[in-house]
Amino acid sequence: MKKSELIFTFLLVPLDFLMIVLAAISAYQLRFAEFTAGIRPVIFSLPFESYLAVVFYLATFWLIIFAFAGLYAINGFDRISNELYRVILASSTGFVAIIILMFFQRELFSSRFILLTGWLLSIFFVAGARVIIRKLQRYFYRQGVGIHQVAIIGNSLTTERMIKAFSANKALGYAIARKFKYFDAAAVEDLSALTRLHKLDEIIQADPNLSKADVLKIIDFCEENHLTFKYAADLLGTKILKTEVNMMAGIPLVEIKTTPLEGWGR
Repeated sequence: MKKSELIFTFLLVPLDFLMIVLAAISAYQLRFAEFTAGIRPVIFSLPFESYLAVVFYLATFWLIIFAFAGLYAINGFDRISNELYRVILASSTGFVAIIILMFFQRELFSSRFILLTGWLLSIFFVAGARVIIRKLQRYFYRQGVGIHQVAIIGNSLTTERMIKAFSANKALGYAIARKFKYFDAAAVEDLSALTRLHKLDEIIQADPNLSKADVLKIIDFCEENHLTFKYAADLLGTKILKTEVNMMAGIPLVEIKTTPLEGWGR
């Protein structure tokens, strides 16, 4: 994993917390605004200081739900639409959890308006902040910051399509370090040299017709050199414990996950 991806992921935690708190404060201000109070008078007492203390507690709980929803997985290539879906799902889960909590502690919130508005605003604020972060990350990719140096193995239309897409769109976050038709001795020697110079991050097997023996050699090479291995379009029945699929240039690109500590450095 690139350091820039770690930084962006770590930034999401305080940013999400801030957006949730901001949403809660906005909901409070809306409820006590003159316009809203004129429509439905405020008949309860909820000091702002007491409200804010509860909000900080609930926002922390909200972040835990976000973590379980995979919103802090280190993946700079996830589609924004997928991330927004998880934001909505996790925020709604937190909303339901608060409603359940209110059955046991009714004094937690005295206003259903604040609760409902806070939930909707939290989705809007968190989603908006994350879109900005991802756009910023794509901008840095276009400037060459955080780019993944990849070697592509294969000799097929899928291979050429992938090379064309990566070359034309730097915002995808990939730069092609090497391209080989086959994973032969010359390829191994060249890739080993790149690895020693820390100029290679991933190997992508982009030819579904590559022999299983060659594919397993690539996997072994990646494991030995702590490189990420991804493959396109075919299913491998061996040595796969956990995978993650992302669409790249219209091609299903599968990443083999090797360790739960991935992302904490090599």
